Amino acid sequence: MRDDIYFDPMTVEWVMAHCDIARLGVQDGESVYVVPVHFGYELDEQQHFHLYFHGNAAGQRARLMQANPHVGVEMESDYQLLPAPQDSAFSARFRSLIGKGTVKELTDARLTRCMP
Repeated sequence: MRDDIYFDPMTVEWVMAHCDIARLGVQDGESVYVVPVHFGYELDEQQHFHLYFHGNAAGQRARLMQANPHVGVEMESDYQLLPAPQDSAFSARFRSLIGKGTVKELTDARLTRCMP
């Protein structure tokens, strides 16, 4: 395993706190529909993250999630393009998170408050 992959909740939360946008991947037939979304999150007592997204209940993303609630999520921060020592040898430095989960619609107004 790579030595720069972390699973501990404190590191994951630190990276997540520095991300502005998440990309949500939703199954769309034989392809994947990826859409940038604003998000909020919380960490529960079992050290599991719960992500919150808002959107139009009549939109494509909502329709696809109703058909298949299994999603993937990606977010990154602190992107920096590194100088190339030679042609085609460029690289980048960044922090990112990749995860997967199952979505469910929240309809209780008390649960859909604005998250940090």
